[in-house]
Amino acid sequence: MKTRILCVLIVTMIMSNVQAQKPLIRAFQPPTVVNKIPYGNNPKAGKYAQTKDAKIYYEVYGKGQPILIMHGGLFGSTVEMADFIDKLKENYQVIAISLRGHGKSELGSEPVKLVSNNEPTMP
Repeated sequence: MKTRILCVLIVTMIMSNVQAQKPLIRAFQPPTVVNKIPYGNNPKAGKYAQTKDAKIYYEVYGKGQPILIMHGGLFGSTVEMADFIDKLKENYQVIAISLRGHGKSELGSEPVKLVSNNEPTMP
């Protein structure tokens, strides 16, 4: 029993060290590309909006007419939009949202439906 507990503790310590403090990267991002701005995890630009059951994370960059961008699909987060943000923030205020259950956004307690990803953005 003690051996089993010791093994679990060792594996837990190894896994926590392996995954600690890794920068966010985009899907299929080449290892030679380094994001200058920590999109998806930027304390200077990041904020939360409270929906009825979850906090939704978003970041704001630039000035001008606001443009809302959201990553698509079933994986990803704001970091997936790095190239768009870099270009658009020069002339627009970019509001980049990590959808429910992605990035730093909470999943919430309500059942997740594809439609529910758009709810935080609707008036």
